[in-house]
Amino acid sequence: MSAHAVRAEALAATALGLFSASVVGLAHLGQQAVDDWPWLVLILTGFGTQVGLDLDVAATARLRFTTPVPAGAAVESRITGQPADAIATWTAP
Repeated sequence: MSAHAVRAEALAATALGLFSASVVGLAHLGQQAVDDWPWLVLILTGFGTQVGLDLDVAATARLRFTTPVPAGAAVESRITGQPADAIATWTAP
């Protein structure tokens, strides 16, 4: 993963934690953190990871097609690796 995605993970987890704290309120935040800390860690880590992976996949998708596809190039979708199992073919215009 890129450094940008890792920074976004940390920022997203922090933002979700701050939003959650504002909803719960400071009076109840300490007790909730003590009672539910495993769930809070899982939720914040999972959300941060999801955001980071989403940014990484989006960056990869943008970079993948920087080279133009030649006219007449064909792509086949297959269930297995066998040529007879092609279920769809796309040909570039």
